[in-house]
Amino acid sequence: MTDEPRKTEFVEAFYRGRRDAPATPVIDDRTWGDLDMDEVFHAIDRTRSSVGQACLYDMLRRPLFDATEIEERARRTHALAADGAARGRLSRVLTRLGVQRDGEAFRFLVSHSASISDKRRFIFIALSILVFVGIALVVGFGLNGLILLAPVVITNFIIHYKHKTVVVVESPSYQYLHRLMAAADRLPRLRIAHVSARAEALGELSKSFRRLRRRTALLMSPTGLSGDIVSVLIEYIRACFLQEVITHYLAHNEIVARRAELIRMYGLVGEIDAFLSVATLRAERPTLCTPQIVPGRQFEGEGMVHPLLEKPVANSLTMAGRGVVVTGSNMSGKSTFLRTIGVNQILATTLGLAFARRMRITAMLTVSSITNRDNILASESHYLVEAKRLLDILAAARDMRPALVIIDEILSGTNSEERIAASISILRHLAGLNCLVVAATHDRAIAADLGGIYGTAHFTHKVEEEGLQFDYTLREGIVEAGNAIKLLRLLGYPQEIMGGLMES
Repeated sequence: MTDEPRKTEFVEAFYRGRRDAPATPVIDDRTWGDLDMDEVFHAIDRTRSSVGQACLYDMLRRPLFDATEIEERARRTHALAADGAARGRLSRVLTRLGVQRDGEAFRFLVSHSASISDKRRFIFIALSILVFVGIALVVGFGLNGLILLAPVVITNFIIHYKHKTVVVVESPSYQYLHRLMAAADRLPRLRIAHVSARAEALGELSKSFRRLRRRTALLMSPTGLSGDIVSVLIEYIRACFLQEVITHYLAHNEIVARRAELIRMYGLVGEIDAFLSVATLRAERPTLCTPQIVPGRQFEGEGMVHPLLEKPVANSLTMAGRGVVVTGSNMSGKSTFLRTIGVNQILATTLGLAFARRMRITAMLTVSSITNRDNILASESHYLVEAKRLLDILAAARDMRPALVIIDEILSGTNSEERIAASISILRHLAGLNCLVVAATHDRAIAADLGGIYGTAHFTHKVEEEGLQFDYTLREGIVEAGNAIKLLRLLGYPQEIMGGLMES
């Protein structure tokens, strides 16, 4: 695992910026947020490097829809989990690559789109040569040689320190690229069968980057900043001969010319680290299951738990061809259960694992509407935000690829009569589309009306002397009673209020 969590914007950069990704549906931002996937990502992340984190994040956002691909990914990570020696060797190489503390190498590569004019480079080379000529004149003609040497050296110092600001800012990314190329050179030499295809591709790539590795080595740690005599002396020599400036231009232009190859290297090394991360997680959690992928629209999860809960209650759900409406009282576990289903579906279709005893599912796109809030900046109400989101869900459910649709408290931002009628109509329509729906609601009327189209399940509570008790266990059927009024009584609401209410 990396030493410390990185900024979200850096982890996301590869996912949001890559141009070679397959043209398949991704986990959209709303679903990602609904399911707390940032927290899930950090909980399961066992990567050793920044590129590994970026690629693991990218994997989680891009579900696979081919059963063979999912099973192959699961097979490789399972085999690597069982091979502790191979994991140790990979870990040592990738730990040396490590985390980029400042900046992000992928953004650095993407930003390098224009070459620096060769005319400027030739001028700097000429100025560097003139320093040698000036030194020779001083040796041959004494102080008279300073007439040429002094103005050239002064000019070079001005150019060097003006350019220094650019080199200092970009130095962390040059340093990381240097380590990335070193890792790409070392990984194929490990000869680990579980990642052989990617390692072999890296071997072919890395051979042609030896010159760029040398150049980036000279830009890794700008000297003259620590104040010691040796560093200052080296800094003056670099300034005098414009060595750093010339090297920077050469490295910059080679990166621009070979950007696509460097991005491919970034992805290959990152994927190996991501596979190692998944394998490490499997080795730590032998109870994780490998889901079976089946055609059609099926979801069968036995003993599912949420990865973020310390003491989770396992629940099971089976859907074959039709969805389920889940009812239940406040705080009984409905929303957590919906997230448990969604998280495990994403993990199953991206990493080939699940926090469950057994899973048998179709490779479906997960799309949700759980956390709805007013959009103050756009002047949109809770209801309008959710209504727009449900349109997105309807579009996803009409796609050729099946979708797993997760909805919590459908249309909760409007009045009861209209909400129930509209909710029933929308859920009926979804039942005829290419999706499986899991919808949670407080309204027993919705579940009762859809009983012939959807399955029903519920969470409930018990009233004890110390208050309401929840076992967070899913049961068949529709919940018999709510707890809203009971909660008011337990909170100590005045009798003047409670006297006018009847508990259901």
